[in-house]
Amino acid sequence: MIRITSLFLCLFLIAAAPASANALVEEYLEQLESLDLKEQKKALERLGGLRSGARSASPKLISMLSSSQLKPEVTAALKMIGKGSVPAIQDILDGGSQRLKLNALETMMMIPRGDTESLVPNLVAQLDDERVAVREAAAGVFPRVTIKKDYFDRLIKAIREDESDVVQGHCIIASAKLGDTATAAFDLYCEKAEKTESEFVKSKAFWALGHLKLQPEQSIPILLAGLKGNEEIKADAASALGLLANDLNGAVVPALIDQLKEAEPFSDLSFSLARSLSRFGKQATSAVPVIQDLIAKDPDAFGAEMYRLLIKKMK
Repeated sequence: MIRITSLFLCLFLIAAAPASANALVEEYLEQLESLDLKEQKKALERLGGLRSGARSASPKLISMLSSSQLKPEVTAALKMIGKGSVPAIQDILDGGSQRLKLNALETMMMIPRGDTESLVPNLVAQLDDERVAVREAAAGVFPRVTIKKDYFDRLIKAIREDESDVVQGHCIIASAKLGDTATAAFDLYCEKAEKTESEFVKSKAFWALGHLKLQPEQSIPILLAGLKGNEEIKADAASALGLLANDLNGAVVPALIDQLKEAEPFSDLSFSLARSLSRFGKQATSAVPVIQDLIAKDPDAFGAEMYRLLIKKMK
């Protein structure tokens, strides 16, 4: 009799748990309607404490992200709810207003990688939104998800046609990650790397050329020309050349060293150049004295130890 009673009690508690959580969510949502800011903050903290059990509150919380007064608390609650917000995000992306879509895309950035893969179709579909802010926000989420080969053509269309440099840049990266499929876009990447005036797009195109390692006779002159740009462009071109190190037999090492001699000792550019040179291993030993000169200018600087580690790769 005791065993049977215990079994029924366990079953009752299991059945009652969701109902209890839902009741708490309703209670806390009502508390959010209070005019007292402290009460609202308490409600948000309690909703976050329910974690995925508060998924039904996600639509309300996502809509509140625009609130400047409560944004830190709303953000914290949504992070705690995590993937429990995915259904609400999907509904919003399928037909929400611009404000709600932007909030939903911001929420996606809070959810751990891997928990939003089901939203990829809805995410890529935002490239068709007529509002540039939505397209840019959606493209900004691309690095956090796995975009598969099925979407290659849509990404290429965005690179060719979208008016936004942000959208183009993120689509270049997403498409270049598709391995052999991306080879079809090699000429497009070269065109963007060579001719675009947008530093953001050019940077991403440089990365694509280095990542794909295709037709070095075509890509290397473009990347070497990038070393004549401003500091950011130089750094991106140097990084891409470093990715091609195994295919270059040290051919571009002198050009990288010349740039390193002119760079500020502990600047982003000098670090990019030194890292790229380190990828050439012993083929870049002639860069060691140049890097040692940089270290000598401030041996105790934080970056000095990084330089020392890079030198080891060249010996």
